[in-house]
Amino acid sequence: AYAWAQRNAEAEADLEEAEERGKTGLPRIFRHCAAPLRLAKALKLQRGGPAQATRRGMAACCVAKPMAGASIAEGKPDSITFLWMQGERDGKTGLAAAYEESMKTLIANLRKDLEAPEMNFVIGRLCDHLNHDQWNGVRDAQVNVANDDPRGAWADTDDTNDKERNGKKVNDLHYTKEGYDLFGRRLARQAVRLIKGEKPDPRGRPE
Repeated sequence: AYAWAQRNAEAEADLEEAEERGKTGLPRIFRHCAAPLRLAKALKLQRGGPAQATRRGMAACCVAKPMAGASIAEGKPDSITFLWMQGERDGKTGLAAAYEESMKTLIANLRKDLEAPEMNFVIGRLCDHLNHDQWNGVRDAQVNVANDDPRGAWADTDDTNDKERNGKKVNDLHYTKEGYDLFGRRLARQAVRLIKGEKPDPRGRPE
């Protein structure tokens, strides 16, 4: 209950900040950081089965409702761009087969909830921490979803997690400080390209 209340409080704070930014003509930014989740489970998709997603799931509760409320209160924004980074749990729990459909369902639900059929999105691809079929399946699905949508893009993270342990290079799950900064810039640069109607970098590494 505390964690849920805390997330709600953070969402409210983001709404207030977004409203203030909107008044000055700056882009409104909404942030949400959820506990580790499996996208297919959150959207009520069965492994390899048909979509049974509803807006009662994670998309509406954690993201769409506060964003929609703010957009209605202040007038519909000129554009909306959704940034997404997730996938570890799906890659570790055998849900890779459902990931692509799950991601497309999430995006479709957001576009419907926000009444924004032209909503852009940028997906941060899962890093190269592991190398097995399920992990790589999620990575491939994330790129496929972005490439299949004219308003989609993805950001590469494979060079953000290079660390050294006992004199050996390792691809860590978490990024370096510089890696987080680089990832953020890539998300932003891909988003700007989409907003301007330009093609995003196909390698996920916009300059």
